[in-house]
Amino acid sequence: MYKTILPNNNVIYHFKSLDILQPRINFNDAKNCSVFLAPDINLMLSTIDVRGDNAAIFLGNSEFGRVSLFVCRDSCVYIGNNNYFNPYGEGRQHIRVVSANLIIGNDCLISTPLELSTTDAHLIYNKENNTRLNKEKSIFIGDHVWIGRDVKIFKGSSLSSGSICGAGSLLSSSFCPHNSIIAGIPGKIARANNVFYLSSTTYHFTEEQMIKYDKVSSDDSDVQMACFKIDKYDELPRNNLDLTLRSLKSSGERISFMYDKLYLSQTKNRFTWQEEAIVPCIIQYKSTSLKEVYPLVINNFRSNASLRIKLLLYQILSLAFFLKKRTKIRLRYKKNFIRKILKTQE
Repeated sequence: MYKTILPNNNVIYHFKSLDILQPRINFNDAKNCSVFLAPDINLMLSTIDVRGDNAAIFLGNSEFGRVSLFVCRDSCVYIGNNNYFNPYGEGRQHIRVVSANLIIGNDCLISTPLELSTTDAHLIYNKENNTRLNKEKSIFIGDHVWIGRDVKIFKGSSLSSGSICGAGSLLSSSFCPHNSIIAGIPGKIARANNVFYLSSTTYHFTEEQMIKYDKVSSDDSDVQMACFKIDKYDELPRNNLDLTLRSLKSSGERISFMYDKLYLSQTKNRFTWQEEAIVPCIIQYKSTSLKEVYPLVINNFRSNASLRIKLLLYQILSLAFFLKKRTKIRLRYKKNFIRKILKTQE
């Protein structure tokens, strides 16, 4: 595994060369931020915009379609494995995480366009005592969740494992139990704890396949994977996750926690949350340094002269290309102008 150290002590952990991955990560003036890119990640047309210090971003082996990820100070983002952010629909998946946390499990289907935000754009206050009303809240999405197209998910919302969010829905501080359907504006539970979905798409099904899938067997492995249950021994309560991530001071510690308790977790019912809030407590975990798990090859951007020269040459070539294109446009405009004058004189 490579550890690339960038200016302002920002770090990217990655398994493939950044020249191959070509991640569109912009740290701006942020400091002490960490980004983990799993071995089989596919960022496709996605962008990551970091706008604050101590942000931690952990991206698993998923296809990220056209995600626009905007992360601010002291925020934490975890997106697990085998998630599919549809790149073919209209619009993008806009995800804004500000002073809060976002957890997305494994095997989720997420359509486009999508609006997901842990904060409001502006501040709202109580007129009587001048206290703020709309503070930031974290968002939690479990394993094997299907989010339809044109969905808006706002702060304080939770979708437990196996749930389905109907197209065009708007969720704000909403809760959906496991294997349930939530839909509408605002989102309301349509069916509770008695549905599941399979990831197979019907677009190219033959008539025989349609008949075959009219009813499926409970012994089918895909069916068993899609059905969840409450298990207090496996569950990772959202309040505990939120409190623990907020208690960790550095982005490196948050990356270590997410690696140990989320990325390595094999428990099926970890995200079958219950609506009733529990008294939060900090989750104990093995503080594993990533260098203990993977051999690290450190690329120090600040001291690597060749990397800096490559970046400078790239910027010079980009500027030269822009000026050349601009000059061509001006020459074309002058030629057309002269032709018009000659025609009028004739």
